[in-house]
Amino acid sequence: MRRAWTARGKVPYTLNDSPRISVIATVRNDLAGTRSMLEALVGQTRAPDEIVIVDAGSTDGTQEFLASFDAEGVAFRWIEDNGLNIAAGRNRAIAAARHDVIACTDAGCVPDATWLEELTAPFTDADVMVVGGGYRVSARAALERVVGLLTMPGELKPLDPLRFNPSARSLAFRRAAWERAGRFPDWLYTAEDTLFACKLRRNRERYLLAEHAVVRWQPRTNWLAVWRQFRNYARGEAHIGRGADATRFWKRRYAVAGAGLLASIVGAALGLKCLPTLGLLAAAGGLVGPVHRRARAVARRTHRSGDYVHALALSHWIALASLRGHRMGTRDIQGAPHTYLTRLREYWGAAPVSDCPPWNILHPPIPRTLVVTWHWPPTRRASTQVLANLFAAADAGAFRILTRGLETNERDPLEPPAITAQRLPWTRPNDRDGTLGNWFASIAMTVWMVTTARRLHQDTPFQRILGVYPHRYSLLAAWLTSRWLGVPLVAYMHDLCAETLITQNRLKRGFWTFVDRHALRSAFLVAVPTREFALHYRSRGVLETWVLPHCNPEGVMARIPEPPRPTPTLRVLYAGNLYQAHEDAVRALLHAADALDNVELEFLCPPNRVVPAERTHWVDRAEAQESIRAADVVVVALSGNTPYPREVMGCFPSKIVDFLAAGRPILAIAPAHSFVDRFVRTTGCGVSVTSQSPGDIARVLLQLADASARQEMSAAALRVSAELEAEKWMHHFSIRLGLGAPVDPSSPPFPDENAATRSEPPVAATADRSA
Repeated sequence: MRRAWTARGKVPYTLNDSPRISVIATVRNDLAGTRSMLEALVGQTRAPDEIVIVDAGSTDGTQEFLASFDAEGVAFRWIEDNGLNIAAGRNRAIAAARHDVIACTDAGCVPDATWLEELTAPFTDADVMVVGGGYRVSARAALERVVGLLTMPGELKPLDPLRFNPSARSLAFRRAAWERAGRFPDWLYTAEDTLFACKLRRNRERYLLAEHAVVRWQPRTNWLAVWRQFRNYARGEAHIGRGADATRFWKRRYAVAGAGLLASIVGAALGLKCLPTLGLLAAAGGLVGPVHRRARAVARRTHRSGDYVHALALSHWIALASLRGHRMGTRDIQGAPHTYLTRLREYWGAAPVSDCPPWNILHPPIPRTLVVTWHWPPTRRASTQVLANLFAAADAGAFRILTRGLETNERDPLEPPAITAQRLPWTRPNDRDGTLGNWFASIAMTVWMVTTARRLHQDTPFQRILGVYPHRYSLLAAWLTSRWLGVPLVAYMHDLCAETLITQNRLKRGFWTFVDRHALRSAFLVAVPTREFALHYRSRGVLETWVLPHCNPEGVMARIPEPPRPTPTLRVLYAGNLYQAHEDAVRALLHAADALDNVELEFLCPPNRVVPAERTHWVDRAEAQESIRAADVVVVALSGNTPYPREVMGCFPSKIVDFLAAGRPILAIAPAHSFVDRFVRTTGCGVSVTSQSPGDIARVLLQLADASARQEMSAAALRVSAELEAEKWMHHFSIRLGLGAPVDPSSPPFPDENAATRSEPPVAATADRSA
């Protein structure tokens, strides 16, 4: 019994379960490559059911070899069709193949012994339509080794299965998918497999990446051959309208380098002391800066310091060849628009190729993510509790935490998640803003976090950097890390950033506004807890937003409370800190409750300037939850009389999650059209009062004395709480880490205007933004 990967996981299969496979390839004047490829194919652990080779007019003895080849019992056919390019040759071979599943490779490639078994095993699942394989360089000289490491996907960085376009040298698909895609585009000389893969992606064909299905091939053996290869690649990319961004990037870099060299020459001629040095530095930055990291990674991989210079030179050689090839491709289009533009529009539907969505993977892999956060359990903060609830359901292997190790007495008994956390010691007695010592310590901690993230990235590369706000330095460290490592940034914005900054210092305000604007606009995804925040950020031009509500902890299901019993006293509870944004609403609540004889108002909060000290007490989390369950009504109080009204309108108080899990009716005293007001009204889990008049609040308290009304609200609270299960939302968040924000910004998944809750559609049915 062998085991195979399918879209639903690893399941056993036998050879009888596997569909019949046709392996196809095209050849032309490559006798040695054809021989090595065929010998490897007949030696596979899972033998092909058929091999079909199309020869496009070889004159070097390849046809004679094919005519005499012994396939050792495997059905083998070869077809001579002179003049075909590689795309047309593949189409000819597939049309002649007898079986439904087609596996492609190329002459000159040597498949590993398990290549076909790994590549075709997922087809035991009838839903899988396309499987991409991997490929590796078989280098024999220094040039081949460095070229392979520089240009081969997966060599220096992990592949992104959602956006990696597998080459036709290691690709398998069902015939139906090939036909729906319109076959390989046979008018292209190169980039035909790129366009074909993009068409499969846009058709939403169900896909899996089989990284262990490896073929090996030898790169070009001299500099001139490398130039021709990458010139032709870029020429083909230009034919389908791709590569323009890379072309502009390198043109700007070479312009900077040229200007620096010119300034250096002019400065030396005029006898200026500083200008030659500055010019040389600018030239070096333009030439070395873009390729330094990859060249250094190559040298570390090969353990040869000389390969650093080799990689630098080859990087620019390949870049220049690509610039030349893109220009040639552009001229080809101008000279023969019918051959390229018209046929591309017929094949793709538009020109150039754009909006290529990710692969349609049933269970997308979670990108390896570094979470950069200023606070992490067991530190006691509302935002930390929200993260603890969410990440308790996370795949521990996909995340790594980078945070501070606080040496304070404010510790929560909550055990931290089982995710590896790198804690950097914080030596200050507290972390309050406003002191010069804490400011210097925060700057030093930010630099330490960025350099530590770089070291962790070198050990195990990350695919996403997740910055957690509500601490500004956390967002800053994540943004700088993302920029330095070249890894997409995901921002989790528990609150607004620049809008909540209270300071008279214009320099400080300007700096944090700059960070807020640039970090979020450059982010791959911005997760926010409410739709109000999402719409606010979109009005600022931050379009990649997605709503991730606060969640219940994993395994903590909402308890069904006992039916409310008519009691002479209505027990009303306010739980949580009391800040300026709560004060006016709490004052009105105090006056309303004190005017009613049958209302008992309790405060679980630290001493403050609104509630008399003898009426407040502060307890640990476990005791607070017991008090919540014992209350008849719980209170969420917000006021518009605050320096940051936008925050009040969109915030999701984390205590609401605890209230819902306990099945307690909520009395919301909040501004009209705020998230809290809308949430309580649309879900039916309580009553919302948008006036801060004690009389209006008193009338609502009298309504809440009705036990039957409270029972209906309790049932609604439990229904909403069930939709906030951490495991469900962590699954959605993991998908969004890979796919980014949905294209449709009209209605984030939760909460909705017309329904209490709405779960997110399956990935296969979701339109996502392009790679």
